[in-house]
Amino acid sequence: MKHCLRPIAVLLAACIAITATRGRDSATPYSPNLYTRLHRAAAASGQRRLPGDAAELPRRVYPTLDLAVEALGVEALHEGYAPDMIPFTGKGVTIAVIDAGIDPRHEAFRLAGEPVATRVASYMRTISSAESGSGETEYTVTTAPLHLEEQEIDLDIEGHGTHVAGIAAGNGGAGPYTGMAPGAELFMVSMGERLYDDEIALGMRAALDYADATGRPMVLNFSLGSPLGPHKGTDKLTGILRDYPAEGRIACFSAGNDGCYHVSLTRDFASRPGELATALAYYNTGTATRSAYVEAYSMDSREFEMALTVIDFNGSVHEVWRSEFVPADAFDESGVSVLLDSAAAFFPELAGYFSGKILMARGTEDDGAFSMALLADFPDAEVDSRYGLGLVVRSAARADVMLVSDFNQAYFRSYSMDGYTEGDAGCSISEYCTSPLVVSVGSWNTRKSWTDLKGDVHELDEQFYGACGAVASYSSYGTVRGDESIVLPHVLAPGTEVISSIPAMYADNAVYTHDMAGNPQYWGNMSGTSMASPAVAGVVALWLEACPRLTRDDVIEVMRATSVRDEYVERAPNGSAFGKLDAYEGLKYILQTMDVPLTPSTPSGLLVRSCGSGKLECVLPFSAEGGVAHLYTTEGILLESKRFSGSAFFITAAPGLYIVRAETASGEARSRVAVR
Repeated sequence: MKHCLRPIAVLLAACIAITATRGRDSATPYSPNLYTRLHRAAAASGQRRLPGDAAELPRRVYPTLDLAVEALGVEALHEGYAPDMIPFTGKGVTIAVIDAGIDPRHEAFRLAGEPVATRVASYMRTISSAESGSGETEYTVTTAPLHLEEQEIDLDIEGHGTHVAGIAAGNGGAGPYTGMAPGAELFMVSMGERLYDDEIALGMRAALDYADATGRPMVLNFSLGSPLGPHKGTDKLTGILRDYPAEGRIACFSAGNDGCYHVSLTRDFASRPGELATALAYYNTGTATRSAYVEAYSMDSREFEMALTVIDFNGSVHEVWRSEFVPADAFDESGVSVLLDSAAAFFPELAGYFSGKILMARGTEDDGAFSMALLADFPDAEVDSRYGLGLVVRSAARADVMLVSDFNQAYFRSYSMDGYTEGDAGCSISEYCTSPLVVSVGSWNTRKSWTDLKGDVHELDEQFYGACGAVASYSSYGTVRGDESIVLPHVLAPGTEVISSIPAMYADNAVYTHDMAGNPQYWGNMSGTSMASPAVAGVVALWLEACPRLTRDDVIEVMRATSVRDEYVERAPNGSAFGKLDAYEGLKYILQTMDVPLTPSTPSGLLVRSCGSGKLECVLPFSAEGGVAHLYTTEGILLESKRFSGSAFFITAAPGLYIVRAETASGEARSRVAVR
């Protein structure tokens, strides 16, 4: 796939005037064999059309839907506590937003104060091979200088990507809702209403190729994902990152929004022999299943078996039928067994309870591990259908098994039936987040209330989300199977009721508007780890501005050393490995402990933070054995000089505006500061 995108990167780097490049990518999509086999078998009887002769069906994933800036300590990095000095804004760094519903024309993505000049270096639209009609992944790309008014704008899924990009790098439109890195360049990939992993792979490679061609550091944000997968860090899509330099290439993925739902089950049959039974509940009502997709993975090659049950919801919920365990010889050469459909059925008894399709697949993963999957679809089922589907797992080989469900279809319930097990969220973390190549991000609540443009006041729904300051109830979590010491997500950021840029067509509940040359622009709120991930991506862009050679492992080290573990994080079952991100302490750690590339003659921004009572902490972007700090008025009158050693010093002043300048043998740093 990479070679197909190299010409795109060349065009982007050259900034050829008005380019609306179209192309196709026919490389094999990145998706699991189980998923492909089941959906191909389902399609064989006309359930849906599949793309051409693609080797694997693209797998669908989902978006993981002012105070955030303050909560992360970004305000200090933007302002240095001065009204006209912005030492760190992401300048020189590219943020790639690979999402859907992106409006690149929004004022938030212009240069601050400029009605025309844009920070969008590329706007790419993709179409999955599952939807293109050609059997290939297709794209159009428009590069700088952009003529966006001539391009089709993606306004699907409520402008999700517009909101996400604004959190990472929005300029605020002269209002209070500035993103984390308002000086960063943007590379935008928009995928439409349905998101598939072949599109994500295409966008990821295009963005990374652009970073290679321009030599700029890049943060990639993916506010999307799915809990489906073996959770071993073996995901093929994130493996694309291995094809590119590690320095200055950081990928942030949202953890997912399944943290309060019963989407997973685990059973080590070596320590707990017997059978594991559970019922599949419809995600929207908790009643009988209308559709389901479940994957099950063994830790190794040891096999397990599945059987089906029928649950009767009339009166007290109870089991009325149970199948035999599906034998190995029931699966065809592709590894699929049809248990129920209109043409043939391994269990004809199921037709007395359901009208639709049930298929099962079995296979072997790339690492030799045994796996199975179940797909059920009852298109004529009612919300209050009498009968629901359950499943049973056993393993004579004593396998260690994990089951995970696509929550957008069904989840695991026991209904208090004897012998049935309730699901949990212990493996709800997105499969992408288990990769050792990415940064995974969960969510916490920062906004207590807000007022919309109609004057209506809204309050945080603490009953659902949890208290203000708490880890959001929905924030997904888990570990890497086989190494449970790796706790995920790595870090938390504000994700609940975050206010950011939105397309005008979704302005009904907007909280802020700004007129851009007669064209009103809007900002509104959304919730989800989708909102937390770009906050972290924007902060990482600030860090990359200070130290462009940071790797993903460097970023993990910084987060481990500087994130905040407060009482909310400590007691939350869905917390994180490190806690709540602290942008300022992270940058301070980078400047003090990492090799920041500066020349002795290059003046640079001085990081300054108020400690209260007129005391300022000043951090140099390099270490010095000896130096002199000077405090000046804004008119240049010297007020005080003091000697210091190391990479930080403190200075005290009465309220007012000042200039602080540090002179050392290693270089000079200065900043305007405000003492409040």
